[in-house]
Amino acid sequence: MAVRARQRAAAGAAVRVPAWAAVGGVAVAAALLYYLLGRQIVAPWILTDELIYSEMAKSFASTGHLYVRDVPFQTTPPLYPAVISPAYALFDHVPDAYVAAKVINALVMPLTAIPLYLLSRRVLSPAFAVAAAALGLVVPSVLYSGTLMTENLFFPAFAVVALLLVLGLERPTVARSIALIAASAVAFFVRAEALGFLPAIVLAPLLLVLFRGSGIRSLRAYLPLYAATAIAVVVPAIVQLARGRPMTSLFGRYSFVGTQHYSVSDVLRWLLYHVAEIDLYVGVIPFAALLVLVLLARELPERTQTFLAAAVALAACFVAVAAAYASALTFVHRVHERYMFYVAPLLLIALFVWIELGLPRPRRRAIAAAAVAALLPAVLPLGWMLTVRVVSDTLALIPWWRLDVALDSAAWTRVILVGACVAAGLLVLLVPRRFRLLLPALVGAYLLVVLSFTERQWQESSRAARATLGNTQSDWIDRRVPGDAAVALLYTGHVTPIVLWETEFFNRAAGPVYYLNERDPGDLPTARADVADNGRLVGVAPTRYGLSDAVATFAGPQLGSGGALTLYRLKPPPHLHTLVDGLYPGETWSGPRLRYNRFDCAGGRLAVTLGSNPRLFISPKTVTVTARGRLVRRASVPPDRPVQLTLPLRPSAGTCRLDFAVRPAPLLTIPAGTPPRPLGATFTFG
Repeated sequence: MAVRARQRAAAGAAVRVPAWAAVGGVAVAAALLYYLLGRQIVAPWILTDELIYSEMAKSFASTGHLYVRDVPFQTTPPLYPAVISPAYALFDHVPDAYVAAKVINALVMPLTAIPLYLLSRRVLSPAFAVAAAALGLVVPSVLYSGTLMTENLFFPAFAVVALLLVLGLERPTVARSIALIAASAVAFFVRAEALGFLPAIVLAPLLLVLFRGSGIRSLRAYLPLYAATAIAVVVPAIVQLARGRPMTSLFGRYSFVGTQHYSVSDVLRWLLYHVAEIDLYVGVIPFAALLVLVLLARELPERTQTFLAAAVALAACFVAVAAAYASALTFVHRVHERYMFYVAPLLLIALFVWIELGLPRPRRRAIAAAAVAALLPAVLPLGWMLTVRVVSDTLALIPWWRLDVALDSAAWTRVILVGACVAAGLLVLLVPRRFRLLLPALVGAYLLVVLSFTERQWQESSRAARATLGNTQSDWIDRRVPGDAAVALLYTGHVTPIVLWETEFFNRAAGPVYYLNERDPGDLPTARADVADNGRLVGVAPTRYGLSDAVATFAGPQLGSGGALTLYRLKPPPHLHTLVDGLYPGETWSGPRLRYNRFDCAGGRLAVTLGSNPRLFISPKTVTVTARGRLVRRASVPPDRPVQLTLPLRPSAGTCRLDFAVRPAPLLTIPAGTPPRPLGATFTFG
């Protein structure tokens, strides 16, 4: 008896825990989890996005301006860099600031629990509302808290707008309409994708009228909401017109989406893929629950109808935005889950609503909903979707990608995927009402499994990015130059741009960036540098320090190296010591011709090792070396052993130049994944 009394007392105490305390506990636990997960991400790897936000945060902390590479860069929404800027104001060493910025993420993203709980309370009991908010904080995409990405701030901003939309539908007063539009505008300054709120605000009252069967005249009540939305569209249009800029310029880096040609068939195809993926993302069961509620909408309480109208409108518009964006990016074939995962908590709330209503399952409607939810993931073209491209943007496919790699069979992966989804659909139809809490438990377990796979993959990606800096400290440049120094970075295109970006990220002194042949592919502010005949870099501002790779070495003493980059102390104006032209990017292989230049050259000798590959060639190659049109040396390079040459350097106007011509031999085979190209020889100088 005493034991039972204690158990009842404990149960009563648990029930008496205030909802605000439970929600606060959920947020604190989530913050701790996010912090621990973020510590495992050792370097930025979603590049160049993380570099852009960190550079803007550094600039905002020191100057109050949003600069990237010391150039105004207003094409990115400013709120997220401003939010993490205190990390760069408090810590001089960028690695410490990087950790602090992730701590800010871990504090900001869990705030989503508050609007999620308040939204859930419109349609759920306190206990279920807390459970829905908690489940919303373990969706796999919370791992973005370990990256410097706008998702950290947009997740709570989206939840706030969703709450205000429901409140505006319940009672569409002028004040609530203005609050909704204002929150949407704030979200726009976090991510331009917030534009999707406007069609959702227009669509939601129409859906509510449909769910209630109240007639078109009932839309009059929502005139304040429509008026506020119209103002939100017209005012920016007038401002942009007055500035002589198109509306699409409001999208910043993504302004191209307003000028793309969209094929209806392509958009619909990608829309189907995105709907299927978000269904898989939440584990099928919540998606089926939402469909059941929609099919039962006219029989549900008014508040549930209101929530459904808002949830369906938001989900439809944000999934459609992601699908249209994916259809426009023909060079990046992947589902952009990153642009729509914000709607996942709405589906999780729908699951709890369905459970609290007692699992209503009218036969035909329940079978239809379960069948659609179970079979939708089968439309995903796994054969080409399951690649490394899913890692940063399509987290729900990461476990299936790993399984596909293990099985080496997209067919078997599809069989297992379809089987798992069908099993989830059967649970929706068959689980007894007394075991209804099994459904959110299974969904939660599934979300944690996907989160675990994603976290492991992201650790690997971040470590690979960090490894490009070698074994040096990540802020090795800042430790070798004075605090007010600016180091000119020379990008030749030879080394992977990730080395350049990681170096920039961790070193305040790194910048500006100059390029010789092609810009780095990050679409960031970069200036062109030309090499004069005497090795002088034309277009490079006077500076005391320079950073370059082995293809273009600066004249001056070396101060250290990180990865494939070397730091030099320069004498103005900046000059090159050597320049090699003719190597393929990231390789020692040349094409048919290669030129070696040494500037400020008084003569001497150059040691060079030439090589080939017996797996690619069976006959030797002939390498002819000339200087100023005169033969210097001719050598035969066999496939199976390198040839070492020592060549004389003869100056002309202070520059020594050697031209290498390789007479290619027939290839035995072309390695898989290698673009067809003429292979000369491998070159190692020095």
